[in-house]
Amino acid sequence: MPLADWRRQETQEVTGCASMTECHQRHYVPLFNHFAVIAGSKPKVDNTPTPHARAVWVLRNTMQRWEITPAYLHRIICDQYREVPLGMVDAMCADLSFEEIRQLTYTINNRGRRRQRQAEEQHDLPLSTEYHTSPSTVPPGGLPEHFGVVLVQPQSQPSKTARH
Repeated sequence: MPLADWRRQETQEVTGCASMTECHQRHYVPLFNHFAVIAGSKPKVDNTPTPHARAVWVLRNTMQRWEITPAYLHRIICDQYREVPLGMVDAMCADLSFEEIRQLTYTINNRGRRRQRQAEEQHDLPLSTEYHTSPSTVPPGGLPEHFGVVLVQPQSQPSKTARH
C-alpha cells in the first residue's frame, strides 16, 4: 500500500475525516498522538477543552456577570436535577450533561435579568436593555422581544456636498 493511501486510511480511522485537509484543529492532537505511538514517540497531552468544559466555562462567566454565588448555583442544581455536594463550580457540574449545564446557564441569565429588573424598579431607575449594533448578533425568533433587545440603527452621515 502506498504511503499516501496508508496515511489517509489511518487519518480516517482516528478522525473520521477522509483526508488531512478535511481535519480541524480539534483533530490535531489525537492524530499526532496516533502517529507518534506508531513511530515509537511519546504522545502529547491533549488539553483541548471538551464541549462539557466549554459549557462550564460559559456558566462560570454567566455567574460572574450576574454575581451569582456557587451556593446559589448549588441550590438550583439540587432543585432542578440532583443532589450534588457543595463545592467548586467544576465539581458541581462534573456529573451534569452538556444540555443540563446549558439549561443552567439560561436559568442563571433569566434570574439575573429578573433581579436586575427588580432592583431598577425598586430604585426608580430606567430599565436597561441589551443593545445589539448588528442584526447578525440579535438572537433568532421571538427572543429579542422576550429579552428586551433594542437594535441600534446606524446614524446617517450628513452629505459633505451640502453647504449651509
